[in-house]
Amino acid sequence: MEGKGNSFYLNTLEMASDIICIQEHWLYEFQKQVLGHVLPNMDMHIRCSDTNEEIDNFKLPRGKGGVTIAWKNHLTPSVQEIQSGNNRIIAVELKSPFNLCIICVYMPTNNSGDSYLEYTECLDIISSIFSTYSATLRIIIAGDFNGTLKPPRKYNKHDRLLQAFVQEMSLKQSYTDKSTFFHHSGLSCSQIDYILDNTTSSIISSYKTHDRCPSNSSSHVPVSAKIGKDIDSESFNSFINEELSQYNIEKHSLEENIQFLCNCLKKAAAVAIPSKIIKLKGPKASPTTLSLLQICKEKYQLWKSNGKHDDHFKSDKILAQRNLRKQMRREQYLDRAQFYKEVMDNPSNEIFHRLIRRNRRNRNKDSMCIMENGELNTQNICDAIQQLHSGKATDELGLAAEHFKNSPAIVTQFLTDCFNTIMKDKLIPHIFKSGIVIPVLKKGKNPMMMDNYRGIAVTPVVSKLFECTILPSLTQNFKQSTLQFGFIKGMSMLIAGLIISEARAEVKHRTIEPLYLITVDSQKAFDVVDHIIMLDELHEHTQNHSMWTIVKNLYSGLVSKVKWKGNIGNSFEIHQGVRQGGILSPFLYKVYVNNLLEDLKSHSLGFEIGTTYVGCPTCADDVAFISNCEQELQCMLSVTNNHANQSRVTINPSKTKAVILNKPKSINRSDLQWTLGKNYIYPSEDTTHLGLIRAEIKENDVNIEERISIARRTLYSLMNTGLHGTNGLNPQTSYKIYQSYVIPRLLYGMEILPLNQKQMDIFSRFHKKILRNFQSMPARTATGAVYLILGTLTIEAEIHKRQLSFLYNIVSCDNSTILDLNSLKIGSVHPVWTSLSSTISDVKKGAVKVRLLTGTYFFESNKHKFSGGKESSLCRLCGTSNEDITHFLLLCPALHQQRKALFSNLKALVISIIGTSGWTVRFKNQVDIVKLIIDSTFMLADINSRTDLDKIQKLSTDMCYRLHTERTCILQKS
Repeated sequence: MEGKGNSFYLNTLEMASDIICIQEHWLYEFQKQVLGHVLPNMDMHIRCSDTNEEIDNFKLPRGKGGVTIAWKNHLTPSVQEIQSGNNRIIAVELKSPFNLCIICVYMPTNNSGDSYLEYTECLDIISSIFSTYSATLRIIIAGDFNGTLKPPRKYNKHDRLLQAFVQEMSLKQSYTDKSTFFHHSGLSCSQIDYILDNTTSSIISSYKTHDRCPSNSSSHVPVSAKIGKDIDSESFNSFINEELSQYNIEKHSLEENIQFLCNCLKKAAAVAIPSKIIKLKGPKASPTTLSLLQICKEKYQLWKSNGKHDDHFKSDKILAQRNLRKQMRREQYLDRAQFYKEVMDNPSNEIFHRLIRRNRRNRNKDSMCIMENGELNTQNICDAIQQLHSGKATDELGLAAEHFKNSPAIVTQFLTDCFNTIMKDKLIPHIFKSGIVIPVLKKGKNPMMMDNYRGIAVTPVVSKLFECTILPSLTQNFKQSTLQFGFIKGMSMLIAGLIISEARAEVKHRTIEPLYLITVDSQKAFDVVDHIIMLDELHEHTQNHSMWTIVKNLYSGLVSKVKWKGNIGNSFEIHQGVRQGGILSPFLYKVYVNNLLEDLKSHSLGFEIGTTYVGCPTCADDVAFISNCEQELQCMLSVTNNHANQSRVTINPSKTKAVILNKPKSINRSDLQWTLGKNYIYPSEDTTHLGLIRAEIKENDVNIEERISIARRTLYSLMNTGLHGTNGLNPQTSYKIYQSYVIPRLLYGMEILPLNQKQMDIFSRFHKKILRNFQSMPARTATGAVYLILGTLTIEAEIHKRQLSFLYNIVSCDNSTILDLNSLKIGSVHPVWTSLSSTISDVKKGAVKVRLLTGTYFFESNKHKFSGGKESSLCRLCGTSNEDITHFLLLCPALHQQRKALFSNLKALVISIIGTSGWTVRFKNQVDIVKLIIDSTFMLADINSRTDLDKIQKLSTDMCYRLHTERTCILQKS
């Protein structure tokens, strides 16, 4: 439109259109009525640039922006305004045979430093409206996108953002080659105005880009489209007690016992839980509301029977209707207040999803336990019951966790007897082996394709209980890889991501050398686990063979049924895959892939930080390979491919990506390639690992942009977009929702990325903007006031909280390869110094010992390494083998005479303390003896005497010094 001067052309469009989407009307809030005069035959939904922060008409600046959707008066009963959006985005619902949601947009221009962030924010708002209404309404987006769907322009980042969004949302555009925007200078033109729809079969029957017209004073030409038609606890317990007390468990088979118990629980629930009465959809009404509704009906009938005249009968009817609406609004307010009080008092995942459903529902039209002497007791069963998650779907027997959690003690004893029978006979009831698979569509996938569904298995609750009881025995002797961070209690999976960040930092600070990362994706990893191979791996890793037999029988004869749209199909046998939702499934999968991780570690294939191997950080099936050597990385892929073939796992080559995390100038990207089986892998710009984007350049910036987009979409899915305090929510409640559900998504993974101040400022601007919107504060409000009035933390403080919490998670975990705090004795001096006196000779001896202890003593092998292979690593004393610490302390023939007497004295002292048998057990090889000479503190637990430890330290220090002086003398003579 571009101002009131284009009114004549707008009148022309009014006569030819039922609905008009207008951008840039350039009106302020107090001028909105002007548009009503321009389009007298239309009603409209309008927003201005100052809708959320009204401007004073004193020294009024020129108008800008603004969006409007206008429709013919006869359509008004079918149109409902949608409150979502902002001053650039507006939407209405059209209740026609098509059930349309029409969105009018005016996207930011590419002429400011913040335009990129503003553009992504607007796309997130549109995405939020999509997620709310696309399931029930057909979406049409019309407006000025300030980005083109033609080949993207080099200078305009909006083009790529728009095209990616159109592809993500599966939007369709009718083809046209005409330009829609003409620069006032006449030197350039572009196509930036579109009408897009998301329907599978487009409802747009014709699409037209208008020609330029003398009466159109705007720099844009219109684009038009034509739309064608297309339980009571006491009764529960008493019922169960009565049924089970009359049942003789010993006279029936195990299968019959389990079946009887499940039927008993189901019948008890039917008796105790009132039947749900199905009613037509509508608001719940109180007795007061129902009485007022009855009065309204009576007043209406009375007015109708008297001829519907404008008299006191009509006044009585209107008064009755007014009282009814007042009461309904009061009850809605109380219900809303009670719900948000729950949000404030106890935010949880359940309430999070209730919030989303609450915002969308009006649019819907359609340790566990330890066995004693191989047997279970009732306490084991009680503990297992408490671990079951409430609020889950019922199984095929109609049972849920609540049936067992609310059951009396007799049920616990009944289950104990049944489970002990299973442990004794190793026979698994058929009920345990059945399940229901519910297909769930993957996010953003085509629902017509079968491969786009993920099967979620609902296993019998009683089977989950049994798996809970046997899991501790299976995991007791399992030596899991130290680089597996999935499904481990008390350990964050982000530690795997931290290892990648630390490896990147290590390479940059240590030396200029490349660092490569490859993320490996297995196709349907949990669903293709071969049962025979899995059981073979489990047998190798567990020493409890009776438990292995039980697992084998549990996975023999598995059957499942598919539930689709309320119907359940025929059962079919399952010969592969661990059961989704099963208690044992995570453990069994980790056993299945453990050999790969251990194989890579045993061959030292991959990156090391210091002496710690970190080559393959893994979370369940999410595996990453890190190396600074191209050939080593190829070896890792070859080992992985070999394991995949042996385990019958298919690796998806299209989703397996390589990224150069540190690229020296000497590395040419085009020369790099790796092979995975018959497929080639080339370096890409980025890959995703554990929800974080790992990129070659600007990794932090890419993740920040992604996090802000996710947080914004989460926020808009919880509450109406805009969030200006005027939406009826108390800012205190809005902030509680934001703090509980949005901030965790905003800051996910940021604790392991090295953010600088500029990147912190991006988070801070988003954070402050949201807090201002909650409180309806203008942009000029002081930052301190924004935080103080709500009593909130800055975003830097929120990140610091997460960093401290993550640090605690690291230092408190039991993974000694990552960190061993037991060796850190603050305030306690190491025996290498306490065993010596303060004489000059003893201090010199200690200095030599400390250099050996810290790995800084310079051997020929070190010289060979640091010279890049130019210098020889052979021992210059004997010339027989490479000189390292083991050769120096134990093997070099040139030092044999000095070593013989000193080592004999040291060995005799140790034997006198721990005995000959202790020496034989403790010191089996040369590595153990070197450890004794270098640092004997590991023996403190055996000897329990600091005095004896100091004696050992002093003798070993003397030995090291004598060998050092002899070596030095020989080298000086040569």
